Amino acid sequence: MTKKGQHFRSLRHSVFTARVKQACLLLTIGCNVVVLLCLLMLELETYYGDFTVLRSLGESRPVERQSTVWFLDAQQSTATPIMQPPTLRYVIIRDIPVLLTSSHVTFSEYERLRRYLPPYGWANVSFEDVVSAARHLNGTLHRSLFNESQGGAPVRCAVVGNGGILRGSGKGEEIDAHDFIFRVNAAIVKGFEADVGSRTSFYFHTATTLQNSLRSAKKYGFVHVPNTTETVYVDIPTFERDYLFVDAVLSWKPVQRGKDAGKSPPGVFGHRPEASRFRMLHPDFLSYLKYGWLNSTRGYGRFEAIYRPSTGAVALLTAVHVCDVTDAYGFITKTWRNYTNHYYESTFKKFTFFANHDFNLEIKLWDDLDRAGIMNLYRGNITGG
Repeated sequence: MTKKGQHFRSLRHSVFTARVKQACLLLTIGCNVVVLLCLLMLELETYYGDFTVLRSLGESRPVERQSTVWFLDAQQSTATPIMQPPTLRYVIIRDIPVLLTSSHVTFSEYERLRRYLPPYGWANVSFEDVVSAARHLNGTLHRSLFNESQGGAPVRCAVVGNGGILRGSGKGEEIDAHDFIFRVNAAIVKGFEADVGSRTSFYFHTATTLQNSLRSAKKYGFVHVPNTTETVYVDIPTFERDYLFVDAVLSWKPVQRGKDAGKSPPGVFGHRPEASRFRMLHPDFLSYLKYGWLNSTRGYGRFEAIYRPSTGAVALLTAVHVCDVTDAYGFITKTWRNYTNHYYESTFKKFTFFANHDFNLEIKLWDDLDRAGIMNLYRGNITGG
């Protein structure tokens, strides 16, 4: 065979070998993709299987209502019938536990929830840390947001966000007339009573949002969390630090370790809150709110690890589930561009969208719930909101 023939034969062999290797590589990649898809389907099946089981947790039902979703059972006794959009018929779990109490923290429950990251479970949180926080939540009061003195009277709640839409609104007196007032983040009322009211019944927070608010809004007068005699603190356990923080606050001692190690509760609260004035939302309820009500595409893919409903959204949806009448003030609407970021800012600051929340989805949900008569949304003084 000539040298030229040998060269072509060698070249043809090389091309054939390269194609075989390429085919093997593609086959390997394809097999890996199939395996990954199977594992993903198995994980989703496992997750949704567990989620379905939550429907049977009847003993965890909040004691303040026979059903957590009053609008499904409401009789048409009002002048305007409640019209529930079809899309809302499939997100209801009647007996989902809203609040976490010490009775929920068993080792079997820990094993179930430790597969999911906070705030939807207890992965990366030790059993001992969950117990240390939950041991303070052991009274009858901790099973309910409202005390028994409310009786069977309808509960009217105002949920007050911090949106600039409230600046100059004159809604303060109307807000304070409610039975309970929910607030979040930098809940500044001094100097803004005419627009946002003065009462705070429930202050929703995470350890992170609480301390971030104290830092970023200090110049506006937010130097400590609300501490009126009626204020109850509702923690959204988003990270391990929430469990450590709640235990430190109610034990009135510095945080022992973690990101807040050495921090002292007096620097945050200014007073020692009694355990009866603390609540913590249940991870199952937070999972339910995310996947049942604000199931954003951001909850999957590259933002999955950081996406969650905003603190205001959690407070508002909690109120929707436990109050008979819910009025929302200071929440984002379609006209958000017309308002400064926060009501306490004297100069205009543009609202910022962050990757960890889906505010477009929240805008749509608030609009849907308002139009359905499930809650009432303050849309400001500008038409089209």
